[in-house]
Amino acid sequence: MISYHDNYYKGAGLMFFMFLTTEEAQRQKEILRREIFEKRRKLSKEKQEQYSEQITEFFLGLLDEDLKDKRKFFVYAPMQNEVNSTEIINELLKRNKIVTVPLVKYEGIMVPVQIYSLDDIRYSGTKIPSPLFRGEYSGDLEVCITPCVAFDERGNRLGRGRGCYDKFFALPQNQGLEKVALAFETQMCVEIPLEKTDIRMDRIITESGIILANRLK
Repeated sequence: MISYHDNYYKGAGLMFFMFLTTEEAQRQKEILRREIFEKRRKLSKEKQEQYSEQITEFFLGLLDEDLKDKRKFFVYAPMQNEVNSTEIINELLKRNKIVTVPLVKYEGIMVPVQIYSLDDIRYSGTKIPSPLFRGEYSGDLEVCITPCVAFDERGNRLGRGRGCYDKFFALPQNQGLEKVALAFETQMCVEIPLEKTDIRMDRIITESGIILANRLK
């Protein structure tokens, strides 16, 4: 059974969100990034591993229920202190799902590349992991599993600042994607500074459960 985190919904109706000017939003976002990076850095490796396993279990429950008919996935490969998505990728491959991972072609632009095993992902220190390139995946996608730096209870997501995912979600072929973000609960904020180009997640999974962000308008 899927475990939803009902505590996230308390008092949500009293919150008000508005778009900021680009300059002000980016200033606030950078301050927030530094704060959350520091919080996440303070999580021990043991806690990160434990929470990542719990998040994986919640996702697999979602995969067995709400996402059981989905076949085509776009999944980030983890770096630094992000939620470890490796076992999710491995399980999707075991279930014969189509699995693609991001390849950053140039600043702010990424494309999906299909992989067939975890060995197809190349890791290089602090750089974004990249797939073994066999050409861009040209088919449609159904589910995107994305990392985030910070999030709020309405599903607003803060990334690293390049806008890769927002640009990707805005593409015409990706309008129907189910967007699922993975994060540790310590990354939750009261409110993410918003720009008009920011795209909200449908669900966010933490070690405490699943936020159905599309229930909050």
